[in-house]
Amino acid sequence: MISVRCSALEQARNDPSFFVQSLIEGTKGGGSFGMFRHWQKAIKDMHVENLTPSEAIRNLQNSFLRFNETRANKTKQENLIRSLVAYEKEFKKMKFEFEEGIRRIKWDIHSEVRLTGNTPWIVNDKNNFFAFFPIEEEIPWLTQLRFPLLQKYIADRILKCDVNKVNMGIFRLSENKFDFKRFDEEEIEDALNETRGIFQNVYDEYDKRKK
Repeated sequence: MISVRCSALEQARNDPSFFVQSLIEGTKGGGSFGMFRHWQKAIKDMHVENLTPSEAIRNLQNSFLRFNETRANKTKQENLIRSLVAYEKEFKKMKFEFEEGIRRIKWDIHSEVRLTGNTPWIVNDKNNFFAFFPIEEEIPWLTQLRFPLLQKYIADRILKCDVNKVNMGIFRLSENKFDFKRFDEEEIEDALNETRGIFQNVYDEYDKRKK
């Protein structure tokens, strides 16, 4: 079974040949646990460990001690702390309550290709659910396939609710704002059909190169 991570879905969509080559060569994304990852952990600890914003900021500042004391790093750290404060304010403003943390995805969309990766954080406002990724750099998220796909996956497999009760989105650190969209059933079905076609291309390319 071939695995395609949600975060790599656009690469498979745009250039399946290059994507398959990276699979064969064992190329993986990722890297070091950077400052943004520490920011995400601080936010998670506020929700899961019930830390106060002050406690989360203190932990975040302590995690920054491992980085070189350059002007660029100091500026980024100050921005991340401001974003943590802004996030907490926006979270309260939206009257959100934390629902679910990250879950591993395992979805056999195609008979030979599985969608994997991690789900976003899930919150609720007592009426609907909102699933989002914190985004440090701008992305064209509204056109990415993973968001309508994850709306269905979260509704069907995690929350077990109507798909129209789930909103997908991001928390954009550049503006310190949430942005959400609820994809309709036609958009979700279109995303599923396109993904099945992409996964067929990935499988065909993989099978050809392995022979």
